[in-house]
Amino acid sequence: MSAYRLILFLCFSSYISSAKTQITLPSSESLTYFVYYKYSEAYVKAGKVDFKLQKTIDSSKKSVYSAKIYGKTATYFDVFYKVRDEYGSVFSLDYKPHYFIRRVNEGGFWIKNDLYFDMDSLKVKCDIEDKKNPRQILEFPIDSMTKDMVTAIYYCRSLPFDQMKIGDSINFPVFIDNQNFMLGFTYRGQQTILIEGIDYPCFIIEPDLVKGRIFDSNHAMKIYITSDHRRIPVYIEAKIKVGYILAILNQIDR
Repeated sequence: MSAYRLILFLCFSSYISSAKTQITLPSSESLTYFVYYKYSEAYVKAGKVDFKLQKTIDSSKKSVYSAKIYGKTATYFDVFYKVRDEYGSVFSLDYKPHYFIRRVNEGGFWIKNDLYFDMDSLKVKCDIEDKKNPRQILEFPIDSMTKDMVTAIYYCRSLPFDQMKIGDSINFPVFIDNQNFMLGFTYRGQQTILIEGIDYPCFIIEPDLVKGRIFDSNHAMKIYITSDHRRIPVYIEAKIKVGYILAILNQIDR
């Protein structure tokens, strides 16, 4: 998983297996984030990520959410590492995934991936190919609470962070890259953060990362999620080997 995609994924994701949902997603929403690279006091805009959500009706006449995520590097940053990513998901109102797509091209390496979830039989069919490997259609077992990457991003916003205590742990299960992937998070309390002249009271979430090639520490990232009814991630800061990667909310349309 590239650093860019890891930021995209972790910036907006958390899950508590025993929590009851409290927040209802809007019927339509668009969020835009700018991604920056920071070294010392210098900032470079590296790219942007757009999130688009729409409540709709599926072929069986049931209400579902359709979500799309588009990520790309800035034109001048393409010289160093070009990213053109698209993710999509259709999921039920209680956050059960139906269908997931991934179309990514990162540094010339492309992936095409479709996931078809059967939550009754607890299986997922995976249709995947990439630049180095031919197309495969595989099937894997999943847990009853498994999410795809996009569904999980929206599911996290329904959770009662206001009922957590500092130091409480969070577990995140998601199916990606042909495996059930677990991430850990820690709740770090609340803080008001100023963005574009607006104060946002936020919950702070700190994911457990893998120390190594990208990160110097297992706790090198902080995610700020608004504590109001919207539960919108507004700011993310990740310390990498050299400098920081930042993702900052730029625009909200509802």
